Amino acid sequence: MSRKVEPDVLERVQRIRESIDTLLPRLLSQETVGDKSLYTVRQTALEYLPATLQSYLTLPAAFRRLHIVRGDKTPKALLLDQLDLLDAKMKEIVTSVAQNDMQALLIAHLGAGPLSFDSRTKARALAPAIALNGVKQVAD
Repeated sequence: MSRKVEPDVLERVQRIRESIDTLLPRLLSQETVGDKSLYTVRQTALEYLPATLQSYLTLPAAFRRLHIVRGDKTPKALLLDQLDLLDAKMKEIVTSVAQNDMQALLIAHLGAGPLSFDSRTKARALAPAIALNGVKQVAD
């Protein structure tokens, strides 16, 4: 059994790992598994990715690259498809968590700041940032 993977497989695994590493502090501080997205990250790190790679690595190297197993796909092509799906999901979760954090920052900023501004003035000042985050400004 070959324990080495091809460069394109390794690249995808590294991208998935970067996303997991980005979310790791959130996972470590979470007392319960209530957030479905963070649960998905945990399962990807502990089960989905290792099981996918282990299944792939049990195959002989030449078989992984050359043997057609489903339709017109080799085991390597199937693995790359699976890794691309995992990578896309991890990136989606990283983006979602960052957007939630940004929303919390914007909300906190609206409640704080210079006392000379009323909330309407602060809302106008933050409107461009809020609009960039997909939140529409309330009309005057």
